[in-house]
Amino acid sequence: MSRDVEMERAVARASLYTLLSALFDRPLDAAGLAALRNPSVSAALAAVGIDLGQELSSVGAAELRERLSIEFSHIFIAPAGKVMPYEGLMIGGDDELSGDGAARVARFMADVGYKLPPESGQVADHIAVELAFMADLAGREAAALSEADLPRATRAREIQRDFLRQHLGCWCKVFANKVQQRDGTGFYAVLATAVAAFVASEIEIETV
Repeated sequence: MSRDVEMERAVARASLYTLLSALFDRPLDAAGLAALRNPSVSAALAAVGIDLGQELSSVGAAELRERLSIEFSHIFIAPAGKVMPYEGLMIGGDDELSGDGAARVARFMADVGYKLPPESGQVADHIAVELAFMADLAGREAAALSEADLPRATRAREIQRDFLRQHLGCWCKVFANKVQQRDGTGFYAVLATAVAAFVASEIEIETV
């Protein structure tokens, strides 16, 4: 694979991880929905096997935003039975936020020079933060390739591989199953399942 092709792939992956992070961070606003409906974004999602359904194009923007906001609240915010999208709570054995699981993820991020944006309001092991971290790493890889700094690009890929294997890839499927149990046919159930499949494919590619 040529360096230019590798760089394009890293740029595309960084954009995709950024989008996925935003989708799980908060309900879609008007700008987010418009971006999601952009044909180039749809094509990028389809290229990695993510099909979010016909609802995105067949329902009016205001109605769709209201539907997705209600669905997001039902899954992630409603007080009874909501899904808590944190690695430590899903598989780390933590019984409260910011426990050992979050601390392990935070250490991993800090060790490679990543700082959570203070405005995020999330702890390190939230699904949106872990996806944003992968976006940052893919961006580092792309930047290194653009400068023909192959050792730095290789290091960025190694960090991505390790994070997927040690953290994000270990609980994406569990997270998707929880979302499906909460709302099996909705947008976020489809999205979570697709993200789990995408992350699994990323791990497989890294191990080939």
